[in-house]
Amino acid sequence: MKTIENIQLSNSEINTLAMDYKATADESIFNKLMASVKNLAEHTAFKMYNKSRGLHIPEDEFVQEAYLAVYWAVDSYDASKGGNFTTHVKRFVEWKIQDNIIKKSQNKSAQFAKETLSLDVTVNDGQDSFLSAVEYQLASDKDEVFNTAVESVDENDSPDVLSTAKELILAFGASSSSDDYTIIDTTFSVILNHSTESGDIKRKVTKALIEVLGVTSATARKKKSRAFDRFEKFASEKGFSIDMSQF
Repeated sequence: MKTIENIQLSNSEINTLAMDYKATADESIFNKLMASVKNLAEHTAFKMYNKSRGLHIPEDEFVQEAYLAVYWAVDSYDASKGGNFTTHVKRFVEWKIQDNIIKKSQNKSAQFAKETLSLDVTVNDGQDSFLSAVEYQLASDKDEVFNTAVESVDENDSPDVLSTAKELILAFGASSSSDDYTIIDTTFSVILNHSTESGDIKRKVTKALIEVLGVTSATARKKKSRAFDRFEKFASEKGFSIDMSQF
């Protein structure tokens, strides 16, 4: 990637650039778009690199994957749904690095078929829940996340459930309102970002939703409750079982 100087633009300007490039594939527009989100992409990559140092992967691999993620994020971005491109690209960087670098390095072999995987599936002889498995996959150590403990999860027993969860969220987004999709997508993004940090995960989810939706705390909690209920029903219709109440 050739050197691109960082520039500062408003979210509205960045959103417009993303849609313009999506419509025209004009390289000059993409260069300007990249310049406006380059710092964000690199910061996200460095954060994930610092959480994954035990994998001994060069830092520049994370950065290069982040740059590629910006390009691929444009294709799935739709400004008409109300979200900012910066929020969209941040999640895309996280997901691409998780899928293409971290997960491959960890060499997870256990795969659960989409039609039979339950989101409350247990591992380690039934001692640990799906959420514990997600925690183990994303965390660089075995700290508590979601107020559930992971004390004896064997790496070889932990299912690769992250991709399935993302597929379910995307399917939900295709048939739900923009707010509902944003709430569920943001919730899982918070789980990813804070997997190694202490604190009340429910409070962190609400705080993130206040920022993303631009609403008050009370409104965010109400919207979150309704969206969680719809997501649980949607998951149930697809043959999945999930309890979002702890978030």
